[in-house]
Amino acid sequence: MLLKALLCVAVAQQVAAQPTTTIVTTTANATNTTLPPLVIPVNKSGDASFLLLVTFGFAMSLFYLTNCKDTQVSSSTWNLISSATSIFVAVMLYSTTNEMLKLLFGISQDDDPMSWAEIGILATEFFVWWYFVAVILCCYSASLLQLTAHGTLGGHIMGFAAIGLFGGLAHTEFFSASIWWMLVLFGIYLLSVGFLFATSRVFHMVVVGADCVTAEDDGRWHDQSHDTGNDFFGMGCAFLISLFIRWAIVGEVPSNDGELGGKDPWQYIILLVLSVFFLLVAGLSAALHHGTGTDGWCSCFFDWFSTVTSLTAAFCAVFGMMWACDYPDELIAHTGIALFFSIVAVCFIFWMALVKCVCPTANRIFRGMFTGIGLAVGMSWEKTFDAATDGLGDFVDQGAQDGDTLRRAALVKIAVQYLLVFVVLPAWTVYMLPKANDEIAKAMSESLEDGNLPLRAYCCDSDLYNVKPDAGEEASGDDEPLL
Repeated sequence: MLLKALLCVAVAQQVAAQPTTTIVTTTANATNTTLPPLVIPVNKSGDASFLLLVTFGFAMSLFYLTNCKDTQVSSSTWNLISSATSIFVAVMLYSTTNEMLKLLFGISQDDDPMSWAEIGILATEFFVWWYFVAVILCCYSASLLQLTAHGTLGGHIMGFAAIGLFGGLAHTEFFSASIWWMLVLFGIYLLSVGFLFATSRVFHMVVVGADCVTAEDDGRWHDQSHDTGNDFFGMGCAFLISLFIRWAIVGEVPSNDGELGGKDPWQYIILLVLSVFFLLVAGLSAALHHGTGTDGWCSCFFDWFSTVTSLTAAFCAVFGMMWACDYPDELIAHTGIALFFSIVAVCFIFWMALVKCVCPTANRIFRGMFTGIGLAVGMSWEKTFDAATDGLGDFVDQGAQDGDTLRRAALVKIAVQYLLVFVVLPAWTVYMLPKANDEIAKAMSESLEDGNLPLRAYCCDSDLYNVKPDAGEEASGDDEPLL
């Protein structure tokens, strides 16, 4: 998060160093005179400087939060950083792979309405990603760290794959004819997810029947698969709901990625108010779930409902802020939005700590809300980096429109995105996830006593877990979670 913030605004500062934008309008009359020029100044340099200072201050404040003596503040901050980073890595992996396939098959990035060839690629990705994630979870079922990391990323990637496919279907000529076709599209989504879950169940039965995993590993695999499926299913449902809401507000099918500015105040105010409403519903449903102590299918429903409402709140909040931000420079605008959500998240953490001191049971309400806030932070920073990589592509092609230059610019963009994933993914897995996940912290408490895990834990962590006591021995009371 710190590196992302500083790098993005540093790029913004470079862009802002360009001369002030000036629009000159002249009109000749019968006497060959001209009107005074119309000059519209845009002070990008001052705005970027302000964002740079705010970003640096925010980055430094994270050190105070992560090292706070109040465990509620420190653990919540690590949860926020880990959640936002995992979303960033997942969307980078998905979008970069999608761009590479489009480049390979020669499909335009700006087809509107979306072509059926692109829909075919998105549908293939949707199913292939799911079975790939299922196999990966099976292979890493013996490692809690690897299982959690790949399961978390897999749920996010599948969520973005669902967004790409069904959001793309909404932009085809058939489904974009009426907003009510969204109901049919939602039904298709439910059937598709049901098919994926059913075939995964068959795969699990085959693996267990072949005695490929132990009972303990199978339990971990089952629990993580449930969390991954819930994350993916909830993200897709939340996006379709937010797409329906935005369509109802603007009167036409909106962009999947959102638009900066160009909307009336009442439109983005409605969207932001709805985001607060969904966030409150998410918190209340999480508290109700805990209070009733339900189990089985009812528990699954509460988990799904809380996830969907919190993610819908996040989508509405991000898209609403984008509508409200009518700044001419895309990179600076997205950086400002990302900083706004980051500061809101920090204030929310302090609010959680304060309320917990007054009413400890209220912490359950904020658990469901925190998922949506983490997604909003991660999505806003991802859009900032996407704007930065787009600027990198523009730097490479220098405005040229020939095929070879555009292809070279796309390859540079893909290479930079994969390089970012290569740098961020191991750091998130080894240094962030153990601090944000209580189960991992407990299972590796002995290795974490002397500090962070070694970097090799990203691929080899079998000897880093606590030694299990022999039969008849009682486990000591020292294996408490660090967070």
